[in-house]
Amino acid sequence: MPASCTITILSTLAFLEWHENVLALGAVGTGKTRLTTALGLKACMEDGGENYLLLPLP
Repeated sequence: MPASCTITILSTLAFLEWHENVLALGAVGTGKTRLTTALGLKACMEDGGENYLLLPLP
C-alpha cells in the first residue's frame, strides 16, 4: 500500500486486492469506527457477503 493512503484507495476498496489491512489511528471522536464500519459494510455489499466482524478492544 502506498505510504499515504487516499480516500480513493479506501472508497474503491483497492487495499483488499492488495491483501492489505486498514489501521485507523486518531484522537477520540474523529470517526475512526464510523469509517472502518462503512468500509466493512461496503466490502460485504460489493463482494457478495464475506464475513464481517467488529470486535471492541479489551
